[in-house]
Amino acid sequence: MAPRFRVAGVTFDFWETIFMDTPELDRRRDQLRCQGLHENLAKLGVEVSIEDLADGFRESTAWLASIWKKGEQVSTLEQIRYIVNHATKNRAILLTDPEALMRIEESYWSPSLTAPATLNAEAPEVFQRLRERSLKIGLICNTGRGPGHALRELMQREGVLDYFDATIFSDEVGYGKPDPRIFLTAAERLGLEPSDILHVGDNIENDVRGAQRAGMKTLLFEYEVPSGFREQPSLLALTRAADSNTRIKPDGRIKSLSEIPNFIH
Repeated sequence: MAPRFRVAGVTFDFWETIFMDTPELDRRRDQLRCQGLHENLAKLGVEVSIEDLADGFRESTAWLASIWKKGEQVSTLEQIRYIVNHATKNRAILLTDPEALMRIEESYWSPSLTAPATLNAEAPEVFQRLRERSLKIGLICNTGRGPGHALRELMQREGVLDYFDATIFSDEVGYGKPDPRIFLTAAERLGLEPSDILHVGDNIENDVRGAQRAGMKTLLFEYEVPSGFREQPSLLALTRAADSNTRIKPDGRIKSLSEIPNFIH
């Protein structure tokens, strides 16, 4: 029998919990980022091939994963600088002109909207059921290469943003999961004690360990990483790398978001 929790709110992870990604979409976004960077850098007189930019992307993946594993953040502009420096062997210096930098940054984050992850089909009904039970709903998201404002726009486009009482994105608060501070920030903005919140996510290190350290109850969404993410270096595969060897135990496990209400008194 599943455990049941007396809670006043439920927080959700974004990636591979309420929005689902595929290796094909992930690769397409990176292709679009390389093309956008290539075009905008050329306008600034920085000549670099798309192939070299793609190599910079690949190099940045492990670098970013190692930083995010500690809950630290890397701005989109810092990510771009790393990629371009690698692609040009440190020859390029990005200009400080605000308009030029804005165009370069937009070319980097806009693929989050032009080749977006897809909404978990079960999510809207689950959100509605939680709302009907007067539970507060929050989002706690490690943003990755797409910033919070773009992901919030995607949620609005898919018609689910209004279900949320608080949306916490790591790039906006300056720290990410598994750092307990991002969970405590969510609790504060929801107006709840952490012990009154059930957090749902697919990553046992980021979601379960982080939420438990903050004092929340946890459900692990047991979503299997598509094999295509493991065939080449990807942020999703790298952040899941330690899952099979972990001793962390969630308070409950689900295969479907529709199971969530069964765990709540």
